[in-house]
Amino acid sequence: MNKIPKELSNLNVSKRISLAKKKELPVNVLEQLSYDSNFRVRLELTKNHNLNSKTINKLISDENAEVRASCALYQKLNTTHIEKTSQDKDKNVVVNLINSKNINLQQIKKISA
Repeated sequence: MNKIPKELSNLNVSKRISLAKKKELPVNVLEQLSYDSNFRVRLELTKNHNLNSKTINKLISDENAEVRASCALYQKLNTTHIEKTSQDKDKNVVVNLINSKNINLQQIKKISA
């Protein structure tokens, strides 16, 4: 599933953004929205607290640094996500990760070294 389904892509951008905000949306729909070509949809998706690990992984690998930076603040990052995010080339992504509640002092020291 590498592209957004037709039924979602036929919706206008503001409706897809609204969907990305919905907390009661099924996880598979949230995952599909992570493939949206509009970065504002993906950016809004990073604020949804019902994402699964696969969707988070997709968003921390996003081509848009603003999406990656927002995802670095996500509450449910696991160790793999933190490791991948800590190696980001964009300093704002790494700064957000350090400022998030996901990371401990030992991980911050590793990033700073």
